[in-house]
Amino acid sequence: MELNKLIEEHVSWENPKLVVDPSGLNHPAIFSHTRLPVIKKFPKEQQTQIYFASRDINKIERIYQLDFNIDNFEVDYGSLKLVLDYSQDLGFFDDNGVCPCCILEINDKSRLYYCGWNLSKKTPFSCAIGVSERQFKNEIFKKLYKGPILERNKFDPIFVAVNDVCFFDGNFHTWYLSCQEWLNDKNSKYSLKHKYSIKYASSKDGINWNTNENFTIKFKNKIEYAISTPRVIKIRNLFFMFYSYRANEKGDFYKIGFAFSRDYLSWQRCDDITLPIFTNESLYPEVACYPFPFIYQKKLNLLFNGNNYGELGIWMTSIELDAFDHIIDFVSKL
Repeated sequence: MELNKLIEEHVSWENPKLVVDPSGLNHPAIFSHTRLPVIKKFPKEQQTQIYFASRDINKIERIYQLDFNIDNFEVDYGSLKLVLDYSQDLGFFDDNGVCPCCILEINDKSRLYYCGWNLSKKTPFSCAIGVSERQFKNEIFKKLYKGPILERNKFDPIFVAVNDVCFFDGNFHTWYLSCQEWLNDKNSKYSLKHKYSIKYASSKDGINWNTNENFTIKFKNKIEYAISTPRVIKIRNLFFMFYSYRANEKGDFYKIGFAFSRDYLSWQRCDDITLPIFTNESLYPEVACYPFPFIYQKKLNLLFNGNNYGELGIWMTSIELDAFDHIIDFVSKL
């Protein structure tokens, strides 16, 4: 009860603002969606770029960018640019679409980690993680390898998907989605549904990853079956992770989750902190997914999608870091 009271008194997320409206996108290949918003890890200038995946008429995703002014939450629709395409060669891990995971500044270059989609026969799809780089902000990204840098392996036997990468203590660290199994579900589109959660891996170069069998974010009940899009940020001496999770006792829809850690390996869930976040979309106002946190001018900001995986746009909310300090003080003592 003490934590809930603290949240009620101090955690006040600003009313979400629609940052990217898909109806404003003018590109011959874009049919719908602005999914999985990402900006570079540590923006210092008010002008940056926002990255997202949009679908063509065949529902295949590509990655686009827009110029983004953080001060007034506005994008320049005229700056829309395709920056990473799916593979045109059959059989590659990304031959049915790509979507952004995260972007880092490394050795004067921008490195974009991305998720590639591949259709399957007995199951609907499979995914893996690739990497690309560019030197200047208006260039397209060039894939460093034709194949993935993180894919199914002895610890992740089905598929891996959207990840987040951080660099500290001389190593690269990633948290990523790992699918445990496909479940029979007569109510789903393909009579199957995926069961996945979050894992951790480390690397010396950000390319070759040391995986293991341990899940860092665990299901809190028998209803949950999907925990995805981990996003990690360090504030003071603690690590915080935002993610999407479903389902719950009210229905099978996404919410934004929250966890904290002292060592980035063991995490404690505290989803009540992010429960007040939602869009004002009319169908299911509880739906919020694919969060991306960043700090700018003493605020913790959060980009996210709403209904139907970003069909209606990208939203943004914020909270004053001073208010969030109360939460940090409390959870650091748990």
